[in-house]
Amino acid sequence: MKKLLLVGTVTAVALSLGAAKAQATDMYRIYNPKSGEHLYTADLKEVNHLTDAAGWNYEGLGWVAPDKSNQPVYRLYNPNMGDHHYTTNKDEETALVKKGWKAEGIGWYSAESTTKYPVYRQYNPNAKTGAHNFTLSAGEQDQLVKTGWKAEGVSWYAQSPTWLNPTISVDTKIMTVKVGKSFFFSGSFTGADRPTILEGLSSDSSVLSAADEGDYQARGFFGFGAGIESPVRFESQSFVARKVGIATVTFTAPKTGQTTKVQINIIP
Repeated sequence: MKKLLLVGTVTAVALSLGAAKAQATDMYRIYNPKSGEHLYTADLKEVNHLTDAAGWNYEGLGWVAPDKSNQPVYRLYNPNMGDHHYTTNKDEETALVKKGWKAEGIGWYSAESTTKYPVYRQYNPNAKTGAHNFTLSAGEQDQLVKTGWKAEGVSWYAQSPTWLNPTISVDTKIMTVKVGKSFFFSGSFTGADRPTILEGLSSDSSVLSAADEGDYQARGFFGFGAGIESPVRFESQSFVARKVGIATVTFTAPKTGQTTKVQINIIP
């Protein structure tokens, strides 16, 4: 897996906001096909390490958690089974520690129940590792129950899901550039996570091409925050105008199908 996320020909790069504090936390979901365990974490370094070096599969964002609340979600690890568990119940954490589990502190926080975005918990009585699954999707839970899993109710609440009517806007819809020159464009998006929103990017490859490796790695394609509650700014990778003509770069928002186009007029 590429750092942070690779979608098509666009590389997403994580940037630091320094002292700025986010109001929401992206919760990533990865899967170990060998053990059957799902891991949930806000730590991109952990995601990148496990997917790059340990064979885990990246499955996208599970949900968006609040940056802080009165209800922490505790993370535990079983060194004998190589399994993780998550709970808001301090007594459950204490009981598991007495059985040999290692308390790993607060993994993230639960939103208030009034958000109406419950994260459901399921248990597989036949599994030795990966015995619990956590999901926003009632459909996923129903499917697991049909295959023998036990529904254990609501574990905690998300601040928001990752499929809230995505919208995309660009700062300039018509650009004029000269043949052989590189350019980029900027804009903002809301209502989706970065990798999902970038899946809708397409361009006229016969007229445009990505700039050299160093150029687009230097610029990257980035966004600040989750893009769920407030607009996220982005700048595109650098493109090169290959020949005179008119090219179009198009974003298609997931779920809603909303399209936003940038027209590129290429002149001699």
